[in-house]
Amino acid sequence: MDIIKEIGGSKPINDRQACDIIDRIRSRNLRSPSDYCSLKSLLDDRSNPLSKNVLNSALEVLSDSSIFGLYDEEKSVILEFHLRTLLSTINAASRSEICLTHTSRDDLFAQLIKFAKFYISGDDLRSEDIEAISIDEKILMRNYNNDFLLWILRDAVAMSDNVNQKSEAIDLTSINDVKDENISITSDINSQLQEIFSFKNPISLWYSQWKKLDTILQNLINLNKDKNDLEIQEPDERFLLEQLWSYASVELIQFRNVKDDITQNTNALLRNDPIARSLWFGVLDLSQELAMITQSVQNLVFLYYLGLRSLQHAPNIYIRSKAVEVLIIISKKHKIFNSQLNIDFQDMLKVFREISSNDAVKFQKLFNIISRRCLATRNVSELTSNLYKNIKKDDRLQKTIYDIMAAELTCPITQDMSEQFQKLPCGHFLSVQAVKTWSNECQNKKKLFSCCLCRKEFQYEEVQNEKISAMHQGLYQQLVLVKNISNIQNTSEFKTINGELTPLSLPNIAINQDQRKKKTLGLLKKAHPAYSKAKAAIKEEKFPVAIFWLNRLLENWPDSYSIRCERAYALKQLGDFYQSICDLNIAIHFKPNKPHAWCLLGSVYHQMENNNLALSHVTQALNLEPTNLQSLLTRGLIYINMNRFNDALQDFDALLAFYSQKMIFSRSTSKVTSIIQKLHLEKFAFNNPANKVVIVECLRRRSGLYYKKNKFQLAKQDLDRLLRLEPKDRDALLLRGKSHQLMNEFDLAIKDFNKALMMNPKDSWVINRRARCYAEIGKREEAINDSNRALKYNPSNGYFYTSRSSIVTSFGHLEQALEYANLASIIDMSNSENAYRLAWAYFHLKRYGDAVHEINLPVYADDDDPENAWRWSLSGFILHFFEKEHDNALSNFNKAIELDPDLVDIYCYRGQFYTFRGEYDKALKDLNQAIDMLPNETYLYQNLGHLYFEMGEYNLALKALNNADRLLSGYLSNFSNKVARSRILTYRGMTYHKLEKYTEALENLNRAIGIQVINHDVMAIAERGSLYYSIGEADKALIDLEEALKIMPKNDYMCKSLRNAYTIKGKIYFSRGQQIEAMDAIEKVKTLESEFQNQWGTNTELSKECIEQITQIKGIGLDLLREIRAGFENEKIIFDQHTFDKLLSHWEKVVEIDSCDPLSSSMVSALRLMRKNHQNLIKP
Repeated sequence: MDIIKEIGGSKPINDRQACDIIDRIRSRNLRSPSDYCSLKSLLDDRSNPLSKNVLNSALEVLSDSSIFGLYDEEKSVILEFHLRTLLSTINAASRSEICLTHTSRDDLFAQLIKFAKFYISGDDLRSEDIEAISIDEKILMRNYNNDFLLWILRDAVAMSDNVNQKSEAIDLTSINDVKDENISITSDINSQLQEIFSFKNPISLWYSQWKKLDTILQNLINLNKDKNDLEIQEPDERFLLEQLWSYASVELIQFRNVKDDITQNTNALLRNDPIARSLWFGVLDLSQELAMITQSVQNLVFLYYLGLRSLQHAPNIYIRSKAVEVLIIISKKHKIFNSQLNIDFQDMLKVFREISSNDAVKFQKLFNIISRRCLATRNVSELTSNLYKNIKKDDRLQKTIYDIMAAELTCPITQDMSEQFQKLPCGHFLSVQAVKTWSNECQNKKKLFSCCLCRKEFQYEEVQNEKISAMHQGLYQQLVLVKNISNIQNTSEFKTINGELTPLSLPNIAINQDQRKKKTLGLLKKAHPAYSKAKAAIKEEKFPVAIFWLNRLLENWPDSYSIRCERAYALKQLGDFYQSICDLNIAIHFKPNKPHAWCLLGSVYHQMENNNLALSHVTQALNLEPTNLQSLLTRGLIYINMNRFNDALQDFDALLAFYSQKMIFSRSTSKVTSIIQKLHLEKFAFNNPANKVVIVECLRRRSGLYYKKNKFQLAKQDLDRLLRLEPKDRDALLLRGKSHQLMNEFDLAIKDFNKALMMNPKDSWVINRRARCYAEIGKREEAINDSNRALKYNPSNGYFYTSRSSIVTSFGHLEQALEYANLASIIDMSNSENAYRLAWAYFHLKRYGDAVHEINLPVYADDDDPENAWRWSLSGFILHFFEKEHDNALSNFNKAIELDPDLVDIYCYRGQFYTFRGEYDKALKDLNQAIDMLPNETYLYQNLGHLYFEMGEYNLALKALNNADRLLSGYLSNFSNKVARSRILTYRGMTYHKLEKYTEALENLNRAIGIQVINHDVMAIAERGSLYYSIGEADKALIDLEEALKIMPKNDYMCKSLRNAYTIKGKIYFSRGQQIEAMDAIEKVKTLESEFQNQWGTNTELSKECIEQITQIKGIGLDLLREIRAGFENEKIIFDQHTFDKLLSHWEKVVEIDSCDPLSSSMVSALRLMRKNHQNLIKP
């Protein structure tokens, strides 16, 4: 029956919308899954409630389980939406004071039983399609949201009975506890379900607590509909957050305390998960809903760590699955959470691997299953803008997650981090230590306790009765895990971060000083035996021993500035940052005008990654002593952490300059000797060994910054100095070797790598770098041997296969290079250099469309990570070969510069692009900027020479091309050098042609053609034909022109040369009176076009069924690969023969259906290469 006709009359718009949706839900053919979301939104809207008639109709339709047909994968998600909407209907009915009769409640219970049967049987039917599915896998695949919702609905219906509200509450186990292993619904299960969904069982113990939290959330949603200000919304959300953390913490404590829970033991015995922790699940469910509506990145951080803490401490798969779902939902809100989830997920995998590789695989499967369900939920529900909406622009997005946590855990009074916070009646949070100290201060002054932030006054009892914040405790414990500062040796001599130590405030210091016993000994502290033992222990890095002796010294000299600083340093080295801060605060209180404690305090905050606090303290040290070397070094390190590299370089320059002056002025030397000392820092005599450490570290850091800025010559100079001071510094040797490599000084690079390998012969990374250097100088056998050796030591490193691709490219094996690039992608799908090498492999083969596809820009369209600048740059370079793609190419270049303005290739590629377009001023500006940044690269001068040629500046063109020729390095016959030499000789031949130096032009073009690089000799052959025409040798010209025109034009550069070839050919035919042939050639000039090759375009011949089948197979194949990779242990790949064959045959199925599918073709190519050349990756 049509509801609108039944109700009759004109109704409010909400009622009309609801009626339309209810009609569609009732009809199986007309309803769409998004209808549930729309109806739920109307039901939850308290500002415009639905009429009682509409609510009755909604309750009638939604409680009817018969509207569900056969069970399939999607129905699990739709059932969840259906149950959530039914719950909203029951809540809306209770708000509208609709009274459910006893019969109505019985009917609802009966329908809930049918929903439960449908859910249980559907879960089993789904399992029938999977071969030999285990109990464990059934547990992983289950949608536990439906278990939870069925219990909530049971209690919501029961709650409508006022008598039942007063019933004695007991905790119930999950529906899964009554589930039998048989697929069919037995009579025994029937009877159990009928008992559960009735008035015989009272309301669950946890329901009233969950209902309280749900009510807060629903009020928040309705209140925030008219609030667009982020600052107004946050306090309301914050209150709910605190409640969620509080209940979750209680659940965690109860779980830890109940070690012999009968339900838990029974479920474990029967392998029948989950066990009953429904309130914990409910807290996470509400957290998920809050995460979807919040616009506060700060609140998302707190929700994220609530989910992570639950995942880490979950007692069963029931809670763990929900925690994973919450984390995945939050990770979609902003990229910082996506990155953090990747890190935390890998950490969890590592923990599971330590238990067993099987546990790691199961966890990966669980993650894959829930990820697919979350994706299906978003696709099915067609979420509105209120759901999953992105976070608004907020300054706090510029901070890291850890910055936000650290800021929250930093007491606004003491400015130190704390685990224990109290919430004052005014709403402000202060650390317990601050509250205690300030409370004593107020009592001493006989005043009421007042909040230090808002100055509101309270009775002391009000403050003392406030509970410790569970959220702050949980966040602190998570931050401790992240910072790795919990693993501190705990002795009777000092307390650790897990103890009760907290930084003292100044009033406490004063009181403690007055109460100390004044001790005077006849010995100076530096003559005390404990002092020499402490100094020796620090020198030997035996910091617990040092702290023992320093404690002894402080018993006698409690006011000693230097001993406080020494102990603070030892504590810092152990990771006990907070006690170190306490010591340094005391030292500064004693002597505020000495810089050492200020500098050391800054270094502690630097190690804690609190850069702002670190910078302010070290700057204070430098205000006191501007030439303090350690302070300059520390501030430089802080600037590096803040990505303020120029500021860091200024401090490092000042440090070295101050030290040079100090050494010169400390001696009576001649002017010549002074100059030598400036140039040879290693000649300085280090009277203070600490100065040598500072100078070495400064040189190391400055060379690293120069290396990052592509200033390899300056980096090399610093490393030369450093290695004269520390000849066995392996890190310096490696960085100098890498600098030599990037300056094309391959022989020198190999020497440095050889020295480094003498210290560690099995360092696969250094061996791999040496292999690439050998390839550059043409030593093929040595290069392949080193590559194989690196792969032997580290077979699961995808980067090494990428390097192998580069090595075989050097020797012109382009197809093999492509195979190795594909194999690298299988081994490590996350490494961006794999994608870079794969794109170049396609480019060298002139498969431009495949290269652009591999760069995969759509995935990174909204990603502002500078690491992805190369994708935009390289895609622009490829697209600029085609005039019709020029707009896209230019926008890609501009995007790349926006992401990383220091990437040299961008300016080179864009300069080449402007040259092709005839915008010569812009091209010259870009190429000159690139050369300023990287002055020794041959390809930059090649492009500059081509630009000058197009501008008609032929002498400048020759000068640039000669520079390009001079800068060619390594083995001249490797692939990249052959390409470069071919270009240089061709452009130089063209330039000499324009200058009418025909002999020089012919010599250069003959040499270019003689190199014989596939697809790179078109311009040279066509140009030589043009040259022969210029000197009157028409027959030779026609031979070259015909040869050039046989080549298929794969880009617009080739088209430009071939059009010129057709033009000259036409002129020759005209001069001979061959009008028809001449006209034909001229017509070809007009019609010749290149095509943007795109092998991976949509195959229109495939049916919709085939495409869906391919998509399904590929999805399963990727999940299978992820699960296999999740089981990798350390550096070893654990492909067994059966798994490998299964993976290969799976991807071969897609190739059989569509041989042009990119992903499958790449997978099959790589796996076959693995089977052929790398059998060590597959164990029998």
